[in-house]
Amino acid sequence: WPYVEAVLGRVEELDRRGEPFLVEVARELGLDAEEFDTALIDGRHILIVDADQAEGKAIGVTGTPTYVIGGERLDGGKSQEGLRERVEEIADRLLAEHGA
Repeated sequence: WPYVEAVLGRVEELDRRGEPFLVEVARELGLDAEEFDTALIDGRHILIVDADQAEGKAIGVTGTPTYVIGGERLDGGKSQEGLRERVEEIADRLLAEHGA
């Protein structure tokens, strides 16, 4: 997660520099930058991304972020407004159904 946070905190730099930036962030965080670079070159991550996309498509995901809570899909990509309240409503309902 520190890597994800570091990259997302510098999205403009990612847009400008691309993959070399990703390797640099890995190095900054003490990760194996050479292995990271090799993984980007050989594309091993593409299979995982493709599988995630296929799974999302199968359950009706049309954008990111999308949350699935208690079997209910919430599209956070359109708007985050009201999302917390909706999550709390679902959680409260699920807790009530399970007698918690």
